[in-house]
Amino acid sequence: MARAVTYDGSTIHTSGVDADGILVQSIGGGIAVNDVVTGGGEGGAGVVIAGGYSNIIEVASDGSVVASSGGDAIRYMTKATVGDDAVLTVENQGRISGDITTTSPDGSSAIIVR
Repeated sequence: MARAVTYDGSTIHTSGVDADGILVQSIGGGIAVNDVVTGGGEGGAGVVIAGGYSNIIEVASDGSVVASSGGDAIRYMTKATVGDDAVLTVENQGRISGDITTTSPDGSSAIIVR
């Protein structure tokens, strides 16, 4: 997979209302998380993908995506449909703590978790 973003550093921890750990505007591709990413609370998220088609998030065995209180672990924001290939696939070998949500008109069918 061609990755748009590979996070391989130390912990990202955001705090505060609507704070996101990683925000990617995508035209397709993926994100690899090899460490800990924590999003802020009250509307924030650990990882946000805005738009794109055939998106992938890989959480490695030593990676974690964590939601703070009131936030999401992973959020996929799109107005496109599954029929248009607007799908997020989450390949999880590590830890995801919190909700995985989407704004897709197709709801949760736009997200595949493996």
